Amino acid sequence: MSSFTPIEVNKKPHPFILIFIIMIFVLGFVTTFLSGAYLAYLFFKEKSSTVKLPACPVTSCKPTMQPNINDAVASGEAQLSTRFIPGKHFFVDTFMAVTKSTPHKTIVASDSRNEQDAGYLHNTKVSYFNGTAWIRKSDFKTLKDSTIVGNQYIKSWNITIDPTRVLKESIEGELRLDNNKIIFSTGILQNEIGMRSIPGYTRFMSQGTGKVWINGMEEEAYVLYNHVYSLNSSDIQFYSQPLGLLTDWIAFWDTNNNFYHVDVTNVAKPTSIYQTHQIAILDDNNHGVYKTFSVDIKRDTDKLPTHYVVNLNDPINTVLDFTRKDYYNRSTNESLPWIMGNIEGSVIKPDGQKVEGVGILEYINN
Repeated sequence: MSSFTPIEVNKKPHPFILIFIIMIFVLGFVTTFLSGAYLAYLFFKEKSSTVKLPACPVTSCKPTMQPNINDAVASGEAQLSTRFIPGKHFFVDTFMAVTKSTPHKTIVASDSRNEQDAGYLHNTKVSYFNGTAWIRKSDFKTLKDSTIVGNQYIKSWNITIDPTRVLKESIEGELRLDNNKIIFSTGILQNEIGMRSIPGYTRFMSQGTGKVWINGMEEEAYVLYNHVYSLNSSDIQFYSQPLGLLTDWIAFWDTNNNFYHVDVTNVAKPTSIYQTHQIAILDDNNHGVYKTFSVDIKRDTDKLPTHYVVNLNDPINTVLDFTRKDYYNRSTNESLPWIMGNIEGSVIKPDGQKVEGVGILEYINN
């Protein structure tokens, strides 16, 4: 007889075995969860540590919040600052020259073209200082387009753009005032001085040495050329009413062919497009351009100031010390001074060196 005893398959397991199995299952679940959470923590910690703020100089780095571009786009604020709605066009070309020889002779000629519902209103102004006195003429007429057309004062005006179309140009023209015939040639200019840079008001200035022929006599001259382009003339402030202006506008060349430009204007009744401002430019004899937005002007207390000391602060650090020699009145109202005249004086460098120079001053106090 066999001694084999059959197993009872329907016999219940011992209670302690069930408890042990449950504990093993729970412990495995908890261990797996904690291990996954810890790995996730390590992963995100490492990922976030690779995000670094952009480096910036210690002297200029300022804490700032990163803009929420998505919110700005959604609200429309980002697009409004780039919107431009064209309007009536407005263009100005201005030529200025001061002869190097004495007595200095000065020429200022401009033609502005303001688009109308039909054609363009042309405003021609020509002024000439013959070494003794000023002669000033003006003319208005409406023409079909913005082309400068010969009239009784501007006989010709030709702009030659360099074939590369990269800034360089030259301008030649002929002017007539009374019995004076004036021909001018700027030589190559570079449009190196940017003064305004919005679609409604863009202004470039160029300066250099050119030539003028006054009644057949050739003379070398300091020249300044001014372009204004506007695709919406309502972006330019026109002086249709007094704004409480106090303006000193200066163009000055020293005998080393360095050019200095100053525009300091206080506006007692500012508008949204015309407010108090100051800027000074040094365009050196290699056409390197330096700007400062800090200018200090001291002038005498005469109703029409004669003597000026102008500090062009950092980074130019130069003083202009000059005297106005003459003037003509640009305003039709004698009680509101608006004059332009010749100036002579010197540039004072930081080391005390003085260099003589000449130029033009425009003064407005209305």
